[in-house]
Amino acid sequence: KNMRSGAITELARNSGYDVERTNLNKKKMVYLYDAGENLVFMNNETFDQIEIQKSRLEWELNFLISNAEIDILFFEDEILGISLPSSVPLQIVECEPAVQGDTSKSAMKPAKLETGLMIRVPLFIEEGETVLVKTDTGEYDGRA
Repeated sequence: KNMRSGAITELARNSGYDVERTNLNKKKMVYLYDAGENLVFMNNETFDQIEIQKSRLEWELNFLISNAEIDILFFEDEILGISLPSSVPLQIVECEPAVQGDTSKSAMKPAKLETGLMIRVPLFIEEGETVLVKTDTGEYDGRA
């Protein structure tokens, strides 16, 4: 996988072929705010701030809230992207009330999260609750 572009290339190789391992560094940083074209992150130890283009983090934007602690991936001094935890707690800002006896559709209803992501949640979840959301699929993972 090309860590700069995200492209995946399949290569055929012989058993005696060595692949050079690359060391990626992770630094814990806090997401501060959206600065238009870029997202701003800060290192809590040194208070250094970095900016990452929003276009490089389109999927990850669905799970970023202010003051969230995130791992930033570096190769030498180059920023490659961010590493999200497997699930994140997010608050539901819009959700229809449950209708008693409405279980014909596997007992799920749509809900809008504080980041704008729409997910399906069980009928017992209400507006204002915080739920865990899987960052790889964007699905409901339980109550927080």
